[in-house]
Amino acid sequence: MLMNFKGNGIYDLSVIWNQIPNLSAISKTGDSAWFEYQFAATDAQNHVLGRSVVYSDVSLTPCR
Repeated sequence: MLMNFKGNGIYDLSVIWNQIPNLSAISKTGDSAWFEYQFAATDAQNHVLGRSVVYSDVSLTPCR
């Protein structure tokens, strides 16, 4: 997914619940899940120039 440039060095990305793979299976079993993300810098041809570490500071739980 690409982030949207908002100007002044700010980028935005919204993730919709149904874009998360296997979320329905997690919801049915009542298990917890986690969401990890990583930033990647690319050039105009989408060649990766560098990547950040993987972050895991977002947690997901099923709604009850």
